[in-house]
Amino acid sequence: LLKLKPPAPACENRRLVRQDFVDSGRTVSFTLSCPAPDKSTPVSLTLNGKSLGSFNATSVPHSYHVELTKGLSIPIVPNEFIFTSPAPVLLTGFTIDR
Repeated sequence: LLKLKPPAPACENRRLVRQDFVDSGRTVSFTLSCPAPDKSTPVSLTLNGKSLGSFNATSVPHSYHVELTKGLSIPIVPNEFIFTSPAPVLLTGFTIDR
């Protein structure tokens, strides 16, 4: 039985996704939170170097849904979602909804 560690807060969170998942997906959903109490930090999201938006992570977890437009995927190689922030944030519940 494989036991995975819970996700740890980080200033950069990466998720690799197959091209067909990006192409057939309509939205990407995720939850962000800042582990420091009573703090908030900005978080930017890119897919293959293209900005998908900016978000604010607070001590209270918040779910976000971002629409995926056509033409964002790259063939052959894994497509990379990158969440970056100046302070560590916790990324959970990352899914691509069809």
